[in-house]
Amino acid sequence: MLNTVILAFCCSVLAGAETGGQLGVKTQRNVPVPMRDGVILRADVHRPDRGGPYPVLVRRSTYGKGRNFDRYVKAGYIVVSQDARGRFASDGKWESFMRAKTHDGEDGYDTVEWAARLPGSTGKVGTFGLSYNALLQWRMATLHPPSLVAMAARSVHPYTREASGSIRPGRRLPWWIKSTSPDMHRRSKRALPESYKKWVAGGQKNWLYFLPWLELPDEVFGHWIVRLIDVAPDGLARDVSMRLVRARYRHGLDKPELITPGEVVKYTIRMNATSNAFLPGHRIRLDITSSDFPNYDRNHNTAADQNADAQLKTARQTIHHGKAHPTRIILPWVPNSAAAAPFEASTALPDELTTVDLST
Repeated sequence: MLNTVILAFCCSVLAGAETGGQLGVKTQRNVPVPMRDGVILRADVHRPDRGGPYPVLVRRSTYGKGRNFDRYVKAGYIVVSQDARGRFASDGKWESFMRAKTHDGEDGYDTVEWAARLPGSTGKVGTFGLSYNALLQWRMATLHPPSLVAMAARSVHPYTREASGSIRPGRRLPWWIKSTSPDMHRRSKRALPESYKKWVAGGQKNWLYFLPWLELPDEVFGHWIVRLIDVAPDGLARDVSMRLVRARYRHGLDKPELITPGEVVKYTIRMNATSNAFLPGHRIRLDITSSDFPNYDRNHNTAADQNADAQLKTARQTIHHGKAHPTRIILPWVPNSAAAAPFEASTALPDELTTVDLST
């Protein structure tokens, strides 16, 4: 993929050079882009003022398509900057990334193929963007648009969703109020709520830390958070990976199942992907807790809808140890070729998995 990006860039620079002098920029605003279900998305198309053909760069965004792309155009690219479905100038209904099924993939596919057919295009398309705009690329990539030859999806990996059954108020409240809510109010022709003004004026901490959340006892949180930590000889502890699972979603978001009070339940928690070298003298630490607010929301500990119901109940949780209820962590292990001798004894482990018994 990197080779493709470099080749496309070199070809475009040469194409621009043949026209003589620096390329100028021409922009078409709110160009309609039809989707397969009939919904119209809108994009700004920025193109060189002469020469060609040129490869196309596509940026799909939920935060507004209006940006300055002159440096890309002057380097010999056509740039398509599009408002995602249901955002700003595009039609349709916006679908949050929290949904298991959205139109993001199909919309991306259709946009890439539309861009490849633009007048003056070489038929080769690359996509770019970070954060939410990167997530839109990953969802499109699973459908393999034939004209897609390169991606630059920054800061977000392909599997970004909240942990099993919870939200992250410390991140999502600022994101929702400042980045998402204003356009939704504009589209519905409603004034921004007073809460937005208070947030912008500096009321964030009041929302996060002085709601009834702090009035709850410590035991109220009814989910499990696991952290893998690298502890240095001087005591410095660094997070390596973590994951949360809410009890009712322990079998998956599509298979909710409540637990029975007093019943001993086994939880298998698959932590986020990572890679870390635990150096000699360092220790592997595993933290298990049932709260991580405001990074993750609290659990109501009821059978009701956690996002709509206000009732809260206290839940006291117990971690069982010993031979009958062992706890363990399984770490995929990659041999270090530069220091093979000290680790020769470990190479006999099956499937290259290191199992650490934490039952005592």
